[in-house]
Amino acid sequence: MASVFPKFGANTPNKDGKILVANGKTFVRLRSTKEWILVQDQTENEIVGAHFDAMVPKNVAVQMKIEVQTDGGTLVDGPPPGRNDLMWLVRRGGFAAGAVDSVYVQIDMKTTDPEMKVVANVGADWWRSPDSPHNGANNRGAGNSNWVELSPDWSTLYFFSGSTAQFVADPPPPLAESPLPATAAGTQRTAAGPSPCLRTLTPR
Repeated sequence: MASVFPKFGANTPNKDGKILVANGKTFVRLRSTKEWILVQDQTENEIVGAHFDAMVPKNVAVQMKIEVQTDGGTLVDGPPPGRNDLMWLVRRGGFAAGAVDSVYVQIDMKTTDPEMKVVANVGADWWRSPDSPHNGANNRGAGNSNWVELSPDWSTLYFFSGSTAQFVADPPPPLAESPLPATAAGTQRTAAGPSPCLRTLTPR
């Protein structure tokens, strides 16, 4: 899943500005074999979402316009004043309870308007079953990345559960192709510091 919010303190984003979303993927690691499995892929899975009140949880959603592009990317409306963009891949990955010990999410995002002032993050949550209704008992957050200010240049946002050392030693396929620096293994997040679970990359 991904969230886009108006940047705090910025003027109202351009109402005509939009967000491009591409290359969304979710991997899980099997506990028994430590093998990474691709369970969600934007090229084969629909992105949906809505605008929710930016300050009030569990509020009524407002429809968000979503357009699939010819190159496989997805174009969504920017967040209107006081609301956010919340989006996710429709089909969920399925596996037996206790079979998975880690999750990794990666999504490319950019704005269509350089005047837009928005921030975004990505994350994942666990569901009891593919058709469970949304409530606190049926879906629990695995976590989220830190926030990144979007621009007309592509940014790759990612989140992983587990320690940085674990992912340096056993990275999912996207990170195996472009590994984290060795010094990241010792990085610890402080209350005021940036999350080691986030970096900005140039999409491949």
